[in-house]
Amino acid sequence: MNSTDNYFVKLIKYVKKVYHIDNQIKYVTDNRLNPTYKTSQIITIVLMGFLLRMQSFNELKCMIKSGEFDTMVSCNYSIPQIDTIRSSLKTVNLNCLRRINNSIIKKAVRNKVLNEGTIEGYIVVAIDGTNLFNTKNPHCNDCIKTNK
Repeated sequence: MNSTDNYFVKLIKYVKKVYHIDNQIKYVTDNRLNPTYKTSQIITIVLMGFLLRMQSFNELKCMIKSGEFDTMVSCNYSIPQIDTIRSSLKTVNLNCLRRINNSIIKKAVRNKVLNEGTIEGYIVVAIDGTNLFNTKNPHCNDCIKTNK
């Protein structure tokens, strides 16, 4: 096991211990009929993919096929295929995910993780990579702005 793997294992243990993410994920549901896999199993795989800096579902599919998640997840269940993951995420209950997000933020603030707006000196930002707001040919500075 190299140092990156060791860091990843430590990160997963930290997230479970401090934020109790595994307990919170249990309550996430979706609207699939007669699902073979629990929604919590699917969310766990996707979360691990994000932590491993997965950039697309195609990359996630390759990671699943190569067996990268086999040692990371419990032996009690198999890994769902990418089609199952997609169909689950399409109908997942967003209110559950919002509650998890809010509890993580509250815990981080309470633990002073975000002291002075940074994490160990690094500024935290979120980037939306969906291109929902995209201009191919901006005509002026107002065309570049995104208004709700």
